Amino acid sequence: MPNTLVIVGAGFSGTVLAANLLRRPPPKAVDIVLVERGSSMGRGAAYATHEFPYLLNVPAARLSADSGDPLQFLRFAQGRLAGIDGEDFLPRALYGDYLQDLLQRAEGAARDDVRLIRIFDEVTGLQRRDGQWPFAAQFARRAAIPANAVILALGAPPPPPPAWAASVWDHGAFRQDPRDLPNTLTAEHKVLIVGNGLTMVDAVSLLSRDPKRVPTLYTISRRGLLPRPQTAFRAGAIQGSGEALLAHAHSLKALLNACRKLAREVETPQGDWREAVSFIRNLAPSLWRRLPAAERVGEVMIASYGNPAAGEVDLYPQEVTRVLLNLISNGFYAATKRKAQDGNTNFEPILAATTKNLGDRVEIRIRDNGTGIPPEVKEKMFNPFFTTKPAGEGTGLGLSISHDIIVKQHAGSIVVDTQPGEFTEFKIVLPRKAAAIGSTGGRA
Repeated sequence: MPNTLVIVGAGFSGTVLAANLLRRPPPKAVDIVLVERGSSMGRGAAYATHEFPYLLNVPAARLSADSGDPLQFLRFAQGRLAGIDGEDFLPRALYGDYLQDLLQRAEGAARDDVRLIRIFDEVTGLQRRDGQWPFAAQFARRAAIPANAVILALGAPPPPPPAWAASVWDHGAFRQDPRDLPNTLTAEHKVLIVGNGLTMVDAVSLLSRDPKRVPTLYTISRRGLLPRPQTAFRAGAIQGSGEALLAHAHSLKALLNACRKLAREVETPQGDWREAVSFIRNLAPSLWRRLPAAERVGEVMIASYGNPAAGEVDLYPQEVTRVLLNLISNGFYAATKRKAQDGNTNFEPILAATTKNLGDRVEIRIRDNGTGIPPEVKEKMFNPFFTTKPAGEGTGLGLSISHDIIVKQHAGSIVVDTQPGEFTEFKIVLPRKAAAIGSTGGRA
């Protein structure tokens, strides 16, 4: 009897895994069972077909699913679309076509004792068994399939609807998926889009395709910002060897400023900021080698002790994320600085994050084993514009803004415990029910 491998999920991961197993199977006969609960394999949510041609966010020349053939997807695309090159951003549905073709070609070239079995059904459970097949995959509409191994290729689960939308979840006009829009809307209708990112742009573009049927569109943004424009991509928009950028590699801060300046310069003559990203990507190895040794310390052990029992908190997710990223960034800076200063090859930079349930409050701690904070600095560290970093490497606003977000916006507290030359630990305490949280807040 052949071995049986069950792959649950036929999106990108499941499809590519099945294709690789068909091309490089185990020595013995094997049945590869690929299970998809939807109506099409090789697409998943990312590469499904939609009325609007949503684009990939990576150029065609860098999207091959076969590491041994880096331009495979580009050749596939050129066989179906005219006048494209490796730097074009192509429709997502085309990549789904490519994955389906990849699987079909792998199946056709497989050994006679290697079979691909496609099943369109939903797996409802897995059962442990004794004997030759230690597992059994259970289905909604068919008998269970015994298996030697079961691989879960389920992809990322869809995000839950925000808590503030709970009262309209079941309403026929509510859409959690912005691509699941009705085609019956007319100029007499009104549509409210919460969020001003690129997904909003996709939704507006789809709803505006027929000039005679465009509904009145409203969009809400907490920060009043619009996405940065993406114009026609030009592969050779930036000329030169990159020496002007490499000249700023004497510090990471100067390099980041130079990269931002380059992106702004590219956008000025109706260019696309992605052109700067592609240009910088090609220089990455040289930029890394030119950075000072202290800034090339790339290994920091991250220890996370998140406690699921800590529960949820009413908060502004983006604001609190900003605080945590600032504290983590400072921790990285201090830990790597200590390693560079001590010259101790046995010193291991460590950054730890923990959470704790305090009943009606939640505690978050961020701790590093870096340089620590002297007492005279600790007294001023939450003051606006106070910084101990060299000129050009700090604004002195990070901790001040973090303090305001936690204390003033969330009615919480933030304190620091530190020992110079040993460690620094920030302790944040947030109330579960913050009175200041309005309709734009959320649960985290």
